Parts: sequence; C-alpha cells; structure tokens
Amino acid sequence: MKSSPHRPSIELLFKRGLGSAEIARRLQISSSTVRNVVAAIKKRGDASEVKKADVHVLSTPGILVQSSRNGSFEMMD
Repeated sequence: MKSSPHRPSIELLFKRGLGSAEIARRLQISSSTVRNVVAAIKKRGDASEVKKADVHVLSTPGILVQSSRNGSFEMMD
C-alpha cells in the first residue's frame, strides 16, 4: 500500500481520539483512506511520533501546522 500524504494529519487526529468518519470529514478525504491508515497505525501497535521525513504538504490549510522552532506539529482548530 502506498503511503497517504495525509498520514501525519490522520495519525494526529486519531491520537486525539477522533473516529475515522470525523477525520475524513475534517480532512475532506475518503473514509476508506482514513480506515486504511488507522489500521496500519493499529497494526504497528502504537501511534508513533510524526517524523519530519514523513511530512507532505496538505491540501487542506489550517489543519496541521509545523513549528518553525522545533519541527513538531500542532493541530489548529
């Protein structure tokens, strides 16, 4: 399976306790994409930290913001 460019956002929202349908709605992507990414996260056993190398530009602005100081990600509501 090809890695979704939305994986960092999906993982962050999943870690915050949102369900697949809500994540898909917020990111305006297919719920099946979200379910596949969440299944991969669960298969790993734990939601890992989002790595800088895995970051892709999101088509939905204002959802996931990367800090310029330390490279960490924050969710903007």
